[in-house]
Amino acid sequence: MNQVADPGQGDPGHIRPDEPDNLREWSARLGVSVAELTRIITEVGRDPDKVRAYLNTRA
Repeated sequence: MNQVADPGQGDPGHIRPDEPDNLREWSARLGVSVAELTRIITEVGRDPDKVRAYLNTRA
């Protein structure tokens, strides 16, 4: 049986900058500050793979 995400929780595969807990969790996972993550999301979007790719280009 396929698992369907709870509509109240948003898309689990994307970073949700409008949810502080989710933003802090992703910030810790990616090793950047919340402010830096917010700036990166503005540039590349909420897809974690795109954020990781962006971070890898500046390493």
